[in-house]
Amino acid sequence: FKLNSTDERVKDFVQSFKIKYAEDPDVWAAQGYDTLKILAHAIERAVSTASYDIAASLNQIRDWEGVTGKLSFSETGEIQGKTISKKIVRNGKFQFLEE
Repeated sequence: FKLNSTDERVKDFVQSFKIKYAEDPDVWAAQGYDTLKILAHAIERAVSTASYDIAASLNQIRDWEGVTGKLSFSETGEIQGKTISKKIVRNGKFQFLEE
């Protein structure tokens, strides 16, 4: 999650979060936001609200765009295509560690 991203989804999320909580969102807030958004998307697309139908709907999601990036699920429910970003604390703030 990049707080200063130029992506409109991220900018809207950050602005809304700041208005509500008077601080910048962290990675946990962004992941929680994406989790609820993708679950709502899966529920809307599922044939029923039964857990197995929602799971089947999740497993069909490919290239869903959230504030933390693109997300896909395999047919067995594994998250695919997510990269892990490394950060360090510099001057009291988290910064991406460039490799």
